[in-house]
Amino acid sequence: MSVLNMRLSAADLAPNPFYFQNIGRGTTGLGEQCNEMINKDRDAWIKTYIDEKDKQMRWRKKEEMDRKERAKPQQHVSRALDRERQARLKREEVEREKAETILLRDRQKAAKEEYEEKRRQKLKEEVERQREFLQEEAAWEERIVEARLQNLREIRHMSKVRAEKELQAREVKRKQDIEKERKKLAKLSQQHAKAKEEELHYKQEVIAVHKAERLKKEQREKEKAEKDKEAMAEASIQTRAQNEKEKHQRLQSKLAEKKSLVEKLKQERERALQTVKEQRAAALAQIRASK
Repeated sequence: MSVLNMRLSAADLAPNPFYFQNIGRGTTGLGEQCNEMINKDRDAWIKTYIDEKDKQMRWRKKEEMDRKERAKPQQHVSRALDRERQARLKREEVEREKAETILLRDRQKAAKEEYEEKRRQKLKEEVERQREFLQEEAAWEERIVEARLQNLREIRHMSKVRAEKELQAREVKRKQDIEKERKKLAKLSQQHAKAKEEELHYKQEVIAVHKAERLKKEQREKEKAEKDKEAMAEASIQTRAQNEKEKHQRLQSKLAEKKSLVEKLKQERERALQTVKEQRAAALAQIRASK
């Protein structure tokens, strides 16, 4: 210790904030920062304070300084020694509190690391359980979608087979109707030929007597027969056309129903696939978010 330090009294050192106990040991870091400033600037502040005090003392009169020093030499030395002892005790207390702060900080750091490790392990286990659950749910959804698709394929196949059977039955019936019409026309033609032959025989019997009348009558009947034949042929053609038209309309109606059913099944399949895709995307997004 220098002679200048011996001139300091307890009252002079009391306002010094660097000789207070360390401020706080919380987790905000403010107390630790203050303690570091204390340890760093303590000696520099003491030297600056002593220099300022020495400058002030130079302003005093030399006689007064000598008188005070001669009057209280022993008390001055005792105070200097007491100040030195208090400063030493304060430094030891500061060092001890600093060591305790470092030890407490290390313990808090170790406890925090242990807590973080446990928390990370727990989160990892939770993410793994969530991933397994989502995988099982996705597999179950895939099985459900596959079963629905299989049902749709079976329904489509059954509808196709039923439509083919109906078309075959209608084709057979159409051929049968055509055959019936052909036989009916052949029969009418035979009847007409027979009637005409009988009429000719009759005309031949009376030709000698009523030649002129027979010729006129024969001409009228011939024209009438031609008209009847044309009317019958036209009626047959119209009937056949009407039947074909009705058949075509029925086929078109059935085909429209089948197309509507197939379109509905296709839309249901697309909705099911879209639902599965959305659920998978949501599950993957949740897994990424949890990571």
